[in-house]
Amino acid sequence: MNHLCGRERSSQCYEIDGYGAAPVCTSSQKFADQLGSGSQTIASDLIGHITKDQQTQWQSGSPADWAKETFALSKDDAYGQLPATNARGSFRLTDDYVTTATNDVRIQRSKAGVRLAMILNQALHKQ
Repeated sequence: MNHLCGRERSSQCYEIDGYGAAPVCTSSQKFADQLGSGSQTIASDLIGHITKDQQTQWQSGSPADWAKETFALSKDDAYGQLPATNARGSFRLTDDYVTTATNDVRIQRSKAGVRLAMILNQALHKQ
């Protein structure tokens, strides 16, 4: 199964399975799906791989810093690693691209969980 995305439709992905193309995902959902099935299973797996050092590092900075970090990551990986388009304006995502995108989603979701927990803990301790 191949994944194709047209730059003119950068948020729309297609799966080609021999029967034609059909829109199947937007944004990073296709890569998130590669993390596993079931939100509880995925969350447990992500939590189990977060080290204390990562937790400390990810809690530093401000939400504005985190947004800039995410922007840079998407610029470098999500858009910067896209293959060249063919004559029809589409391209095939390489296995390396899919691996990088899946790892980026895994790390970004882990960071988001750590940061949300920190913000909630701070807010609840103020009461």
